[in-house]
Amino acid sequence: MDEADPAGGQSVLLVAVRQIAEAQGMASVAARAGLPRERLYWTLSSRGNPTLKTLLPLIHATRLRMTAAA
Repeated sequence: MDEADPAGGQSVLLVAVRQIAEAQGMASVAARAGLPRERLYWTLSSRGNPTLKTLLPLIHATRLRMTAAA
């Protein structure tokens, strides 16, 4: 754990989205998200740092549903 991401949430989310995208086909997910396939690979890599503008279309393209709770 680190101070910027105490629960490891960002890295866990990116791994999960990447596994789902790989299972559905990266090219297909990239097309549904309106992103070049190469950008999808980079965004979901261990060095990727997606913005909300990039992450939201990916979540929608993979048909994930997310909820937030206090």
